[in-house]
This record gives sequence, structure tokens and C-alpha cells, in this order.
Amino acid sequence: MQHGNGLHFWTKGYHEIRYASGTGLAMCSFGFSDVYDNTLVVVTAGEVIEDVGATARVWRWYIEVSDK
Repeated sequence: MQHGNGLHFWTKGYHEIRYASGTGLAMCSFGFSDVYDNTLVVVTAGEVIEDVGATARVWRWYIEVSDK
């Protein structure tokens, strides 16, 4: 998680991070799984710059339904 906002989210306790882009819209994706192995995927965009109050926002979310 060395790219983009990856380290920021990791240190905040979001260990569900799957991907962090260091370029473009600084997109990150997270995967939150439930006990049935379904996954809520959350995609954020925007660079986090705490000194000026800039933060990432949810760009989109969707559910990946397990086929188990």
C-alpha cells in the first residue's frame, strides 16, 4: 500500500484496502466481506492532503455476491 492514499488508509485501520493508485484520480478500492463471503466494494477518489483539508470521497460502491 505504498501508492497514493494507500498508506493513509492503512494507518487509519482500513486493512480491507485492495488497491491504491498513485496517479490520476488517486483511486482506492476496499473489500469488506461478510460471514457469507459477499463483499461490499467501495471505491474512493481524490487525494488526501490533511494539511489543507483535502480528502477522498466515495466514487462508487457495489456488492459482489458469493456463488457459494
